[in-house]
Amino acid sequence: MRTTRLLGRSLLRGTLLCIWITAISTAEAQNIFHRVYAYDTGFAPAFEQVLQLPGGSFILYGAGGYPETGGLSKLDAQGHMQWTQRWEFPNFNSNGAAVNRVLLDGDGKLIVAVNGVYPGDGALVRMDTNGTVLWTRQLDSPVGDVILTSDGNYAVVVGRSVAADLEPWDPLLYKFAPDGTMLFGKRYHCGNIFINFDNISKSAYSLLENEDGDFLIAFGYMERICLLKATANGTFEWLKVYMDTAVEPALWVGRTWTLSPSDQGTQLIGLRISQWGVNTVVTARISDNGQVASSTFIGTGEVEDLRGCVRADDGSFYLCVGLVENEPTWQNAILQLDENGAFVQGWRFSGASDHPVAGFGVDADGGFDLLRMRDFTESSSAREMERTTDLFLTECDTTWPLTLAQEAGNIDVFDSIPLLTFAVPPPSNDPMVITPRTVTEQSSCQTTGIGEAAAANALWFPNPTNGLVYPVTEGYPVPRSIELINCTGARVLLVKVTGPGPLDLRSIPPGVYLLRSHLADGSVSSMRLLKE
Repeated sequence: MRTTRLLGRSLLRGTLLCIWITAISTAEAQNIFHRVYAYDTGFAPAFEQVLQLPGGSFILYGAGGYPETGGLSKLDAQGHMQWTQRWEFPNFNSNGAAVNRVLLDGDGKLIVAVNGVYPGDGALVRMDTNGTVLWTRQLDSPVGDVILTSDGNYAVVVGRSVAADLEPWDPLLYKFAPDGTMLFGKRYHCGNIFINFDNISKSAYSLLENEDGDFLIAFGYMERICLLKATANGTFEWLKVYMDTAVEPALWVGRTWTLSPSDQGTQLIGLRISQWGVNTVVTARISDNGQVASSTFIGTGEVEDLRGCVRADDGSFYLCVGLVENEPTWQNAILQLDENGAFVQGWRFSGASDHPVAGFGVDADGGFDLLRMRDFTESSSAREMERTTDLFLTECDTTWPLTLAQEAGNIDVFDSIPLLTFAVPPPSNDPMVITPRTVTEQSSCQTTGIGEAAAANALWFPNPTNGLVYPVTEGYPVPRSIELINCTGARVLLVKVTGPGPLDLRSIPPGVYLLRSHLADGSVSSMRLLKE
């Protein structure tokens, strides 16, 4: 039995302190679950994201490990798989594809951006939530991001990892109508002034439409992160190149750079990788003219990689990161930043060696989604998804708080590269190769048995119980609230601690439950409980 707790704190057995408990209605409680999905063929997700649909169902999407093919799946509100697909390009040659972004448009249809693995292609696909494709536009180069524009259309940013038909390696911006008609396609070219700019790969990361209807494009160029501004019709306005001269050369190019609107400009968040392997999460507030108004460096030397950045409805950011190796195994963490990009708090997760975090989501109802890799056999890899109401309430992990150092950063701006705007021809309508897959749901995690669990630092006793359980509190914070989760992942009881008295479970049906105690010091502890 694994017990979730703060690092360095152990459970202490001692005298009994009785408490009163007042029940809280669970009629509006969030639905939580923990599912593992084993596929018929290998699909260990290298990274993965989640989109919650109206009604509570979910779309999972991402890239595979080996073979490197993208995947798209739909789960119901309880996490049961409804359908799952394998995505490839028509000329698939083992270089693979990633389903890079999925959005829900105003008509309730899915907009899918596909990013090819080098020297890959790219595509934009519109489909319904049953998995039926409505149209496909092949864009020849990897699609970095797609957004819904204020006029109800779709804008797409494309990088260029390989020069096609002797063309330069230019970034591209497209705009499509919901019926697939291309409204414009623009290519941004440097000409002969800075020839190295045109001849070096571009990685498109993020696209943002500002309140004036103009577009901001974040893309990678050499060891730099660039920000390009274009008008609403795609005409080039300016290009800024960001670097840190204090540690140059620094590899600012990475998979995840995110643009988000800010009250005072635009928030840019990503990962800086130095030549000495000292990585840093970078947050920068960019003014309307592309200058850096302020910047913060977080976790220098402690962060290994950045796998995703999600903005919650309250304006805060959640980052999924890998940490540098910390014996006995390297670990994963979720970081929370405020709306200005300052570090607020973090959660460190164990279990990185056997099921590392491959993605993360924050739902509209406040639920948290942890997406994991999990290997079962040599021929079939699996993924898992756990949805919880609190990042301390993970079922199979030890979690504890994480604090990372942050300091003001120094970002220099180079802005003397003029670009020309050229129109591009409409893309082809060649379909993607989409194959249904077979999946088997498996149990999320195993315990060695209720007897062993009860003997190992239990917060509540007796276990098993026929109705009344009592807390062990000497030397340990008093619980302030308690959750009881059944074997299907549903919360059947939520209680608030208000005074002396035992926890009365006599009305709860017999079975195995997960009992989670929210403690007064902010920590959470979990144990398995058998109700006879």
